[in-house]
Amino acid sequence: MSSSTIEVNPYVRKIHEFPETILVPGEDGRFALFPQLRSDMPVVVEIGSGSGNHMIQYLTRMPRCQYFGYELRYKRLYRTAQKLAEAKQQGYVVQCFAQKMPEHFAPASIDTLIINFPDPWAKLKQRKNRIMAPQNLKIFHSLLKPGGVVEFKSDHHEYFLRARENLLDSGFAVEAYTLNLHGSAYSADNIITEFERMFLHKVPKRIGWLRARKVG
Repeated sequence: MSSSTIEVNPYVRKIHEFPETILVPGEDGRFALFPQLRSDMPVVVEIGSGSGNHMIQYLTRMPRCQYFGYELRYKRLYRTAQKLAEAKQQGYVVQCFAQKMPEHFAPASIDTLIINFPDPWAKLKQRKNRIMAPQNLKIFHSLLKPGGVVEFKSDHHEYFLRARENLLDSGFAVEAYTLNLHGSAYSADNIITEFERMFLHKVPKRIGWLRARKVG
């Protein structure tokens, strides 16, 4: 990483204030110390964990779990670590693409995978980049335990419906879903993300939500 990058973004240095919470790869792209998983606590992974609001609320509801958030942006990593420290909660944020997860988790080791409002890559030629594309769902299926769960939210109608189809074609059973989360009974248990809160009271949009379970 160049010195100019550090000068432009002070959080490149600041994330090292939380070495036990923020997991950053070395120059070779590998993680020197990745936490060992405990067999007596469920493993929860959030892809695109933002500034940690969802993580904090989830851990408040379910403190006995091992929570990993995958996030690329330095400021968001730092803010998450700050919030965890203030709340006296334990979780981890990983600065890495989610496609690298097989290097960190053994097959059939994750209980719950959470994906909230990923980039929809709306243009046709971009759709191969979607996190809910079949090639990524194949990875997630291999990492989830039998009966493991994927929870997915999106405000992009076409993407949501396509993701649902891809899940059904990738060894998952969709056991619950709605095209209007905040107008459904599922809203009672919904954890509102930072992104969700930004537009919820400004430009009301219908949000799709689903829970799918690994089968086979």
